[in-house]
Amino acid sequence: MLFPWKTGGVKYFCNRCKVFSTAVVFAVKSEQFIASAIVGLSLLKVFRKEPAPAEPPVRSKEANLFQRFLEGDDTAAIKLFQMYNSRLYVYCSKIMGSTDQAEDVVQEVWERVIKLRAKPLEVTNPVGFLFRIARNLCINHIKVRSRTVPFDTADESLHPADTAPGSSELEELVLSSLDSLKFEDRELLVLNAYCGYKLEEIAEMLGISPNAVWTRASRARARLRTVVMEMMNSSGQDSSDTVDRY
Repeated sequence: MLFPWKTGGVKYFCNRCKVFSTAVVFAVKSEQFIASAIVGLSLLKVFRKEPAPAEPPVRSKEANLFQRFLEGDDTAAIKLFQMYNSRLYVYCSKIMGSTDQAEDVVQEVWERVIKLRAKPLEVTNPVGFLFRIARNLCINHIKVRSRTVPFDTADESLHPADTAPGSSELEELVLSSLDSLKFEDRELLVLNAYCGYKLEEIAEMLGISPNAVWTRASRARARLRTVVMEMMNSSGQDSSDTVDRY
């Protein structure tokens, strides 16, 4: 039997031992590292703050009422009608200048809403939802009327109302002057002045910021005052108090 120290393999044998020792040390350190990493991850899970589960959105009273209506509650349907029908009618009549067409549009609004019972959806802002339907229907009616019916040959019911019961001459002048405004500006003033909604409520209904609504309302009022004063001056009426009243 040959031994390393007799064959000159001592150096080789020692080198092999060093390699083996190094491998063992590396393995031990690797296991220590892995163990430390596992412990670290475990501690991270313990001390890390887990995000709180998202809470469902809180419905407003109006949204709850609308949801009850969609689920078949006829009492809720009556309450919704009482809350919004008159304002929808005023909105449509002022936007289109026709009480007859306003009645048709408002009826169509409720017909569409009732159909939603077959396919309910989540409505978080009922007033905005209803007025968006009314707005789109008004725009469609105005487009059809202007495209297919010449004003001078149209039926009288299609003409803008000349007078409104109980309205003063100045109020009628303001109503007729609304037609000179852009649709968006006219809509904003109608919602505020005739339907009684605050600017913050209108912002929520239209899905824009309160600052944007305030800016648009200021510009629209200024434009309306200018038009009213021009019409009064051209007819020889005194417009000195118009700026203060409108």
